[in-house]
Amino acid sequence: MPISRSDRPGDDEEAAGAVASWMRLADEAIGSAAPADEGLRQTGQKGGSHARVLVVEDDAIIRGTAALAECQRRDPAVILLDLALPGLDGARFADAYRRIPGSSARIVVVSGTDRATETAARIRADAFFSKPFKLEALISLTERLLRQAA
Repeated sequence: MPISRSDRPGDDEEAAGAVASWMRLADEAIGSAAPADEGLRQTGQKGGSHARVLVVEDDAIIRGTAALAECQRRDPAVILLDLALPGLDGARFADAYRRIPGSSARIVVVSGTDRATETAARIRADAFFSKPFKLEALISLTERLLRQAA
């Protein structure tokens, strides 16, 4: 899979840490966050299993390749995906994610790019939010998707 110059393999550890931090922030926004070192949110599923929200967006540290590596380690329940990513863009991220054996996360596209609606349909996103959007609506949808994943 092609990567940009900004996606250097040596950056993977730093980027993976940033991905974990964003996952914790998303979990806290949704509520009932797990301990900070886990990056997990309890969904109330029997047996104490966890569901996770992975935020893949255009932050300078978070890169698509690091997010893919995180998905290979622990598949999230929901992916909040920006399409305008440096290097590996959101559409290519989604295509690569869907090729990971056992991948089952629901993908929610959050983007303000031109043709974002068409791209979200092409990558078979479960939902689409155009920027700007109401945070309450995104949180409500994410909670519903997490309950469905339980």
